[in-house]
Amino acid sequence: MEHYYISIDSLLFAIYHDNQVGLKIRKKIYAAANSLLENKYVIGEKISKDSYILNCDSLNVNTTNEKYTVLKISEMRKIMESQYKNKLQVFRYYIYLMDSINSKITIFLESGESKCNVVGHQTQDYLSTISGLSTRTIMRYNAILEDLCVIYVSRADDFLINDKGEISQLPNVYGRYMDKDYIKKYSKDYMLYKNGHRQVKEKKLEANDNRKLAQKYHWLCKGTKYPDEEIVKIYNYVKQNNKKYEALYDKEGYEDYLNKIKDLSVFDNYDFLERKE
Repeated sequence: MEHYYISIDSLLFAIYHDNQVGLKIRKKIYAAANSLLENKYVIGEKISKDSYILNCDSLNVNTTNEKYTVLKISEMRKIMESQYKNKLQVFRYYIYLMDSINSKITIFLESGESKCNVVGHQTQDYLSTISGLSTRTIMRYNAILEDLCVIYVSRADDFLINDKGEISQLPNVYGRYMDKDYIKKYSKDYMLYKNGHRQVKEKKLEANDNRKLAQKYHWLCKGTKYPDEEIVKIYNYVKQNNKKYEALYDKEGYEDYLNKIKDLSVFDNYDFLERKE
């Protein structure tokens, strides 16, 4: 389509999913639509009091030389259909929050899956500066967005200790709720990268556990007997590792990844394991 017809009624319904929108909001949307046309952000003409014909080319963003922010209509509707009184202000803040997402960071899950443009870690002071909101309001709006399952915040329950013995808190990490697994992974990796006090301790314990499980798998293949609870731990460890290397091979094609995949047939005799090949 070269041209697209739109009216204030259709625009309001797209935003609010409701055909009963108050006059105050209607006037604001009407003023906003006219402003976009007058300032040439969108090319088109007004054909009646509240309807327009738009040039579709002007609705496309040239992503090679223009900065832009990705918003999901499902997330917008969660906010706009909510019962919160100040949802317009919450949605405006949400745009600022999504604009602070770092598009250059790529996160890899243990399974080998990866995704970029999913996490932000700006401070509340910075978000206050760009949005014009107080940090107290930002905390309140973040709580609303979390309650609506629009964003996910991984709060850094860890700290750094410098050479002078001074303690500083690590920043929170946030993003879309649908990306919470990536946000959790990045937060965990970031704390390890920064040598977070608790994270380093936990990582050492996890590495020790994994090393023990790898050794037990070796001896299990040699015929060593282990209690059922221990068999479950060994099996889950090996299965998770196999998934990770399979995904990495599919993504990067390195044959070495296939060599790291372990044989699961040693678990065939344990009926209590629920196996899905």
